[in-house]
Amino acid sequence: MRTPTPTRANTVGMRNVNCRYYTKCLDEAVECNWNWWSCHRCEYKHDQETPEVINIAALYRFLVEIFPNKREEIIKQLKVKAA
Repeated sequence: MRTPTPTRANTVGMRNVNCRYYTKCLDEAVECNWNWWSCHRCEYKHDQETPEVINIAALYRFLVEIFPNKREEIIKQLKVKAA
């Protein structure tokens, strides 16, 4: 597998935010101090493998199941994190 190849651009370029390598390319653009960059020359420019999303409701139920006496504290913490 080849590595992703972001390209420095002079204006806003095509970026695929659903690419599994988007954050790596963004990090590279920041590290190189690029104002603009594009995915147009990258072989992964049409990649659609988004990262897995955490199911907050399932996590909440799991935490309450494990720590039933901490239910109110868990709710309070979730509200703080969401703000």
